[in-house]
Amino acid sequence: MDTKPKLTHGGKRSGAGRPRVNTIKRNYKLDPEIVERIKRIAQEQDRTESSVVNEFLYKSTRAGK
Repeated sequence: MDTKPKLTHGGKRSGAGRPRVNTIKRNYKLDPEIVERIKRIAQEQDRTESSVVNEFLYKSTRAGK
């Protein structure tokens, strides 16, 4: 009895999806407490973690100008 391989559809594929627009992917090492704060804020405000960090950095660097 021959068995056919299980076919899967969808999922992550290189080149699939919408390309990034004016963003650069970076990795930074943060204290676990900071990461938890970022996650909590993002979840409470239904936002991405990146948007929380971007807003914080934008506001903190523009505050003195």
